Amino acid sequence: DWNYSISRIAELRGIPDVDKKWTDIGLNIQWTGLTCNAKKEIIALVDFEQVGFESSLQEQIDVLESFPMIKIIRLKGSYKATEIRELYKKASLFFIQFPEAFGVSIAECLSTGCQIIVKDMNWAMSWRLQNDIGEEYLPDCFFVYQTKQNLYQYIKKFIDNHDADKTPKNINDIFLSCYPEFYYGNS
Repeated sequence: DWNYSISRIAELRGIPDVDKKWTDIGLNIQWTGLTCNAKKEIIALVDFEQVGFESSLQEQIDVLESFPMIKIIRLKGSYKATEIRELYKKASLFFIQFPEAFGVSIAECLSTGCQIIVKDMNWAMSWRLQNDIGEEYLPDCFFVYQTKQNLYQYIKKFIDNHDADKTPKNINDIFLSCYPEFYYGNS
């Protein structure tokens, strides 16, 4: 009789008709204890390999291996929620491997001040915003790359400008200002 969702944006974007019963409830992450924290070293967390997207994964790994100062952690197997959240707390960069309808991992990483890297804006579909003229975009807590060179340049810039305290705080501030309902929920 009623629709509850994290976000109104999914594979098909649209605001439900006014006469339909719909409530955006968001996602309350604050109960997890995930908060913004300093990132003393740069750790790249690479999402689980996805069938059909192996070339994207390899592209990301190739670029990351160009930077010996970055520690690379590839997600494999299974993790308890507490284990994976500890990795999110440590990570500075999180590389998405596959289109996600929402992506709780994205919200949890952003809550710790971890930058999200995607090859296509639609891979983070529930996170797309619209500007005043209706164009979709992802805010600066995301980086969308098109080519290996583009990704390389971004990571180099990220390293050059990285501040253990300020960088995660800036990412988290953008997250909270653009998506408060994904951290606090929507009562």
